[in-house]
Amino acid sequence: MQLVIKRFGQLTAKELYQILSLRAETFIVDQQIMYNDLDNVDQVSTHVFYQDTDSVAAYLRIIDAGQSYNSPLIGRVCVSNKGAGIGSKLLHDTLDYLAQESSASKVLVESQLRAQPFYERAGFTQVSSKVLDHFGVLHHVLSFDLDAYRQTRNTISIDDIHVSIRPLETADLRTLQKLSVETFVDTFIDSNTADDLASCIDSLYNTEKLTRELAAKHSYFYFVEVEGQVAGYLKLNTRYEQTEGQRDDSLEIERLYILPRYKG
Repeated sequence: MQLVIKRFGQLTAKELYQILSLRAETFIVDQQIMYNDLDNVDQVSTHVFYQDTDSVAAYLRIIDAGQSYNSPLIGRVCVSNKGAGIGSKLLHDTLDYLAQESSASKVLVESQLRAQPFYERAGFTQVSSKVLDHFGVLHHVLSFDLDAYRQTRNTISIDDIHVSIRPLETADLRTLQKLSVETFVDTFIDSNTADDLASCIDSLYNTEKLTRELAAKHSYFYFVEVEGQVAGYLKLNTRYEQTEGQRDDSLEIERLYILPRYKG
């Protein structure tokens, strides 16, 4: 898949058709929201999406500052393969783009209440308790601090932060699963289709498989935490679990996964 960032006038007819098709499938068909998706805002937006072989795999638009709010506004966030981590990757790429290419101090999103945890995991915070009603669907306004994001990426060194490692517990399974998916997608999205990614994730990181791995006698999982926040994980094996030798005195690193926002 390829990341594409274009203004409305730069979109090809095929790209626009695929974008509108995904938006209609997501919001009108799946979520059954009865509204006119063509709101004359696309013309004043930047369109960010992952182009798959014959379709758009994930999409969002950034409405220009001064249109809906004084700050840019992310909207129409949708993915074709839900649960495969592509949406998180697209949001992270969008924040990177805004931090590098815009002068905005923050970016907003009007999040459906059920989707709010998705944005909060990416660093968005709720602006107020006010609830917006868009076509019968309740939303909160969330904000992401781009200035703080730029500063973190550009000025903080490893000597300025607290890094710790702790062993995983059974209760950490869901967090382990999310980390595995997000880091896997970040690494392999450029060389795979959305269907291939979804298939690999389902095979490698399903709940049953990860539960077995956590219980394995010769495997050990550790979370890497930065300032108290989980930033990645490490999987160690004894007895050469990945090879035929399986010596008792061996220790191998099978996985070292770091979330994209902590790299660099």
